[in-house]
Amino acid sequence: QRCASLLPWHREMMLRFEKEMRRVSGNPSLTLPYWDWHQPEAYKSIFTDDFLGGDGDIYDDDLVKTGAFRVGVWNLALDTDPSANEFMDMHDDSAPEIFVLTGLTRSYGSNGFTDLKKIVEQYPVSALLDIPIYDDSPYQDAETHLTEDTIAKSMRKTLEHQLHDKVHMAISGQMGTGTSPNDPAFFLQHCNVHRLWEKKKKKWGNEGYPTSVQSSKTG
Repeated sequence: QRCASLLPWHREMMLRFEKEMRRVSGNPSLTLPYWDWHQPEAYKSIFTDDFLGGDGDIYDDDLVKTGAFRVGVWNLALDTDPSANEFMDMHDDSAPEIFVLTGLTRSYGSNGFTDLKKIVEQYPVSALLDIPIYDDSPYQDAETHLTEDTIAKSMRKTLEHQLHDKVHMAISGQMGTGTSPNDPAFFLQHCNVHRLWEKKKKKWGNEGYPTSVQSSKTG
């Protein structure tokens, strides 16, 4: 289950990571970039041989073999996944198979970013920022609670489920699993999530921002 505190939790994680990068690099001005996936062609400047690398090799377990994060060069922070795509079987009561990862994987193929373009056109920034309420009951996002109505009245749910989740799945590979931070695209993705959240706060303030008590309830 996801809860209403997910955005602030991710923001804190990203800020700590940025602080650690500054310490290690010795550059106090270093900042994490964001990927504005509402710009339909932006991915072409990111998934390149001189930046994040490209798609995975469909003939070799979707391993990324280009760019600075290619297999054999990029050391994974976590080298196992409970399944090839854990979100597809997260409600399965059987014990998940453990996959040992040998390198970064992606599987966006020919349609991943085409499908993403359709989604962001359906949920443009203007529509997202027209939702004044940060979140509303139910604060826990069990699948049984989520309906089109509950998502539509919550900026957080719309941002997370209709946009954020779809970006992860468009790239797929490890971005579609719990080890998604293995892919540097994760950080560009989440920086954009928080950029949009800041835009919401500038427009509406903390309207509908839940208390810790509300976040701990199932709604």
